[in-house]
Amino acid sequence: MSEIGLLEKRSRARSRANANRFSDTVRALILDLYVAWQSDPISAVGVALGKRSFARRTRYDALFLRYDALVSVLRGLLALEYAEKVLKGFHDPRTGIGRVTRIRATQKLIDLLTGPGALTLAKLNHRPDASEVIVLRDGKGDVEYRDNSTTRKMRSDLNQINAALASHWLDLFIPDSQMGDLNARMLGKHRKDENKPARLDLTAKRLRRIFNNNDWGQGGRFYGGWWQTIPKEYRAHITINGKHIVEIDYSGMHPALLYAEAGVKLDPGVDPYDIGKPNVPRHIVKIAFNKLVNASKGTRATPDFDGQQFGMSWSQLVKLIRLRHEPIAHFFNTGYGLRLQNRDAKIANRIMLRFLSSGYVCLPIHDSFIVHHALKCELEKIMEDEFRTEVGTDVVAKTKFDVINAGVRWEDEDDDTDMANPLSGLLGKYAGHERRLDNWFSIPRN
Repeated sequence: MSEIGLLEKRSRARSRANANRFSDTVRALILDLYVAWQSDPISAVGVALGKRSFARRTRYDALFLRYDALVSVLRGLLALEYAEKVLKGFHDPRTGIGRVTRIRATQKLIDLLTGPGALTLAKLNHRPDASEVIVLRDGKGDVEYRDNSTTRKMRSDLNQINAALASHWLDLFIPDSQMGDLNARMLGKHRKDENKPARLDLTAKRLRRIFNNNDWGQGGRFYGGWWQTIPKEYRAHITINGKHIVEIDYSGMHPALLYAEAGVKLDPGVDPYDIGKPNVPRHIVKIAFNKLVNASKGTRATPDFDGQQFGMSWSQLVKLIRLRHEPIAHFFNTGYGLRLQNRDAKIANRIMLRFLSSGYVCLPIHDSFIVHHALKCELEKIMEDEFRTEVGTDVVAKTKFDVINAGVRWEDEDDDTDMANPLSGLLGKYAGHERRLDNWFSIPRN
């Protein structure tokens, strides 16, 4: 920081407030560069340099960084060769098209950060973040709102949940060689949709609730946890404080919610996605059902729909689903799915708070949840209890993934490491996971 200050050649010293802000900016940018390097040594960090990005207009612009400080810090890092510019940013005011400048840590910065008293991901668990966690949106973007007792309660609950998430180490037990493959897949998705993360960031544990259509009764699900953004087959390798996990989801949650709202009893033991056509895979029926619930107009076939293989067209499948679910067919093509998400988010909130009250952490993935394997029975009971409390009817909570019984292995494994017990022998190709876990447990705690 002092090196950057010397480069500025200022005529007078900064005020105390501006000096603190400058220090925060240096710290924030360096930490972003470090986290990106930890994920993938060639990863770059996007830096928005437009002044509009730093204007405080609504609660969503509560940034602790300032434009002048960021520009000064960026110039200093580049001049001192602690960072290098990978891609120059631009903005075309005529079209509104642009991209942010992207920078990457140099070996000089990495050597500094990984020397004596080395920085670790575990030490970054409480990175400063003043952004709003209760978000209301319409079709154009974030919407300003006035707080009331409901929003304050939601924010209080979420702050407690986020504090609990920050007090546990969440990781992936995968060979170090697989990290590059994972980041490549995530970068590919990011290039198609910039809202998706470009790489794995194990420090991204802070959740937000996002409501839609300027309506507190639509949406409200939890977003932001890194475990929600990885390809789903990687979830089996999540660890909580180095221990294996279990994932449990609700079986036919949205059909059960719709039948309850229609006042019709749905037998929890009957699969709502069984339409009596064995040629059509269950997941295809489920996707089609969810499309009908979420769409406000007609639906289109998914790319993996093979009419020839399934023996029917997309429209015929939709017709069968309507016939199978005639009591709730009036909800289809009305966009009602966002109201169902609102109800499942309320259930998720209560489930996480119950685990928090017992000193445990529970990771949400909308209608499924991940906990330490030893808490499997507790999770099943709590999920069924909270659904009954919210809806008044029963639903089945089913194990989606169980490390102990699945015996997960990577195709390129050639050793005898037992995935069911990650702590039994972290050697060689799993050294990254072992090192991160050791760093976490080495942090002094009160």
